[in-house]
Formats: sequence, structure tokens, C-alpha cells
Amino acid sequence: MRIWSALFIMIILLASCGKPDLSPRDIKDTDKCVVCNMMIDHSEQAAQMVFNSEEHIIFDDIGCMMTYYNEHNKKDDIGMMYIKDYKHNKWIDAKKAYYLYHKDIWTPMNYGVVAFKNKEDRNQYAKKVKGAKPLSFEDLKTFKWGVH
Repeated sequence: MRIWSALFIMIILLASCGKPDLSPRDIKDTDKCVVCNMMIDHSEQAAQMVFNSEEHIIFDDIGCMMTYYNEHNKKDDIGMMYIKDYKHNKWIDAKKAYYLYHKDIWTPMNYGVVAFKNKEDRNQYAKKVKGAKPLSFEDLKTFKWGVH
């Protein structure tokens, strides 16, 4: 009987040690950007980080998220980063996205950077904005953030 009890307890403990839920969450009416303290009025431009602790941090602009990312000392605590696909308004993996910058592309904090799930959508949109510059996630790490 003791063996079965011990086995049952061990199974319960192992089951509770699963991977954290790193899914993006919906934007709430009360969400504020942790960098600029602005309300998230344009959820189609929002970004978020999900930490391994399952805590979500919300941003109103890709530029705010990257400012926070570049200043955050414990990057290994970040489980996922999400941004909204500019064409489809769906959460996508920020590290796999295709970015486009131009000073005339409107974003909530006027950073001028938008993201796309695939390269074709980005390149198609770039044709509409003469002089737009394609960027990768790696480019965003050294991009000169600041209101453009």
C-alpha cells in the first residue's frame, strides 16, 4: 500500500513539473506599455514578452519592446516574444518575423517599424513605401531606437 501511495504522489509531482505556458495573451482595455506608460490603444501594433514564469509584459510598439529587451539583464528569463503581423493582425514570434522600417510608417510611438510573418508580405508592403528598409530581429538589437 505504501508503494502505491508513494508512486501516486510521485506521478502527481512529475505532472506538475511541465513546461510553462508561453502563449501570447489578448490585449486588455487596461493594458499599459511598461516602457512609455501609454495605454494600448492600437492592439494591432502591440508586442509582448512572456517570461518563463508565465508573466506577460505588454508594449504598445515594437520599439518599446526592443528598448526593454536591450536593457533587460536576464534575457534568458524571456520564454517568448510576440508582435502583431502588420498584414493579418495576428500574434507571431518576434524572433522569426520580417521587419520593415521607414520614418513615414505610422506606429504608436513613431518608431516606424512594422513586422510581417513572411518575407513576401513584407516585400509587397515595401513596394508601397519608397526607401523602406528591411530588417531582421538581429538588426533590431542594434537599431537606433528613439522616436524617428
